[in-house]
Amino acid sequence: MKTSNNRPVWPFLGVGLGLVFMVRWVFQPSYELNPDSSAWISSAISAACSDTPFWTLLTHSDSRPLVVLPLFLLELLGVPVTWFVADLVGVALWLVTTVFFYLTLRRWLSNWHAFYFTTPLLFFQALHLEADFMAYNSEHICALMLTVGVWLLVRFEAAKKPLWQYILAGFWLGMFPFAKMQIVPMGVVLGLFSAFYTFKQWRYWGVFVLFAGCVLPTVFANLYYLQKDGIAAFWNDYFWNYYYYSFTKTYSELAIEQRFGLRFMVKIFYKTANLRVFWLGSAGLILVGTGAWWKTKNAKYRLISLPMYGFIALFFLTSLYAILQAGNLFLHYLLLLVVPLFLLIASLILVFPFPKIKQMGLFYLLILGLEGANNIRRYINHPPHLVPHYEVEIRDRIEKVVLPNQKMTIWGYADHFFVYSRITAGNRLSHTFWVYWPSPLRPYREHQFLTDLSQNQTEWFLDFSGSKVQFNDKKMNHVYFPKIASYIRTHYQLTETQQGVQFYRRNIANDK
Repeated sequence: MKTSNNRPVWPFLGVGLGLVFMVRWVFQPSYELNPDSSAWISSAISAACSDTPFWTLLTHSDSRPLVVLPLFLLELLGVPVTWFVADLVGVALWLVTTVFFYLTLRRWLSNWHAFYFTTPLLFFQALHLEADFMAYNSEHICALMLTVGVWLLVRFEAAKKPLWQYILAGFWLGMFPFAKMQIVPMGVVLGLFSAFYTFKQWRYWGVFVLFAGCVLPTVFANLYYLQKDGIAAFWNDYFWNYYYYSFTKTYSELAIEQRFGLRFMVKIFYKTANLRVFWLGSAGLILVGTGAWWKTKNAKYRLISLPMYGFIALFFLTSLYAILQAGNLFLHYLLLLVVPLFLLIASLILVFPFPKIKQMGLFYLLILGLEGANNIRRYINHPPHLVPHYEVEIRDRIEKVVLPNQKMTIWGYADHFFVYSRITAGNRLSHTFWVYWPSPLRPYREHQFLTDLSQNQTEWFLDFSGSKVQFNDKKMNHVYFPKIASYIRTHYQLTETQQGVQFYRRNIANDK
């Protein structure tokens, strides 16, 4: 059942989206906010300059080609992607996400009331200037894909659809692993509930083509990798790397059970002062809404069906699980919870009379606005960003000695020098974290790394392990990795050291 009040709302939504974009344009800095952004930009540059761009997009994107795709398309169109451009792409993705969030609410509400429940998302995106939220990252495309998935689900709940819509929906869900494996659990929930509503409407073939669509992207990718003689690379890069990252202690000191403990949850939600009021206010609304929903026994007062309530609750809990599973305190993970959180809050407080909903909504917007205004004040008063002098010297030296048509490999975690110089990476990743970090996949990563250097005939190898840029740990120097050290000794010559960075140039004579 939909509420009344169906006045056109698109002009208001358009103005809201425009204001969000303008605010973020004004306050979005032009420097690196998160090293992941540099990795995606570097991958986009490498793919756009490649003779096999699609293959490069799949293999040089740290198993997240859909994250790199928007930046890659801009590079193909001749738009040089900087941190500012990439971050604005993230804003644009959030605006599209907001539109689909509004369309999802239209399943149960009138135009105006759906817009009313969408405004907190607009406030949040405009005013919560947390660096990890502002930086372009994988969560931006993931939030969009998840929200579109929810929109498709509520369409299947509403009425029968043609078979082609089910297979397209399945294909959409099947693309989740190519954005980020972290959202696959939410994709499973979306797929199961989509199948439930499809089966409920006696669309048995719809269930079949839905699941067929889910597996098609992985089947196509495996066939393509098989053609390129790289099937092991697909499973190591896309599956096993995620498994070791999320389900073992290889990349986190926390035991699996500790990652879901109250202490870790409080730690990650309380980590930044920019968001504490938002989380506390949201938790309060969830508690109040849950209590009211539990007391509302008469189904006619609920605008949402009981199975859909089950989906929304499970969708939220699965998103929370996905954030905590890896056991790392990365704030940008929390972006995966934003849409499920707002959807849960909206669904719970719908059991209240609309005058009461209006009061609660205004209070929520007030605390979001006050915290957001405080965030903007902090941002304005923050000291201007200055590039450290040692980075300036390294950057200038790279621009002087590395030619634009040459390739460069960085040993370390200093992706932003690829963005500075716009030099193509000489190996499939712009950093070597996966190579030097101890893990069961390190032998595979070492072999992959050396193969890339050999096939690409990478002209420059820069070892950052002795610099102040990233980890400044000489024990991570490439000389402590025997196979890599042997290859570098044979094929490269040390030409200079700048601010702790060792510059090695390929010895062409030894390659003949």
